[in-house]
Amino acid sequence: MTTLDELPRGLIDEVIATRRDLHAHPELGFEEVRTAGIVATRLRELGYEVHSGIGVTGVVGVLRSEGAGKTVMLRADMDALPLAEKPPTRTRRRKRGRCMPAATMGTSRCCSARRN
Repeated sequence: MTTLDELPRGLIDEVIATRRDLHAHPELGFEEVRTAGIVATRLRELGYEVHSGIGVTGVVGVLRSEGAGKTVMLRADMDALPLAEKPPTRTRRRKRGRCMPAATMGTSRCCSARRN
């Protein structure tokens, strides 16, 4: 089990900043152009092979290791849900009436850091 001390440096701050950014710019299903671009860019920066435009706005990241081993698959939604917030949250959304699910970019970074 990984402890917080073993996580890549700056990961928690990066995840918080990414979450705040994505939640400030929620996009409904098949409209996640900005979100998909951010995800694809971050995955490429981490060494993932990236396939974009899957099912319109989907992104697939493939992280290959140097040796044989088990395969790990992670799936995450990128689309916001058309929900009204009650009460309003601290996050300043630029598109009201849309709620963004949590992002999993931190998990992708951890996998990249431990791929071998």
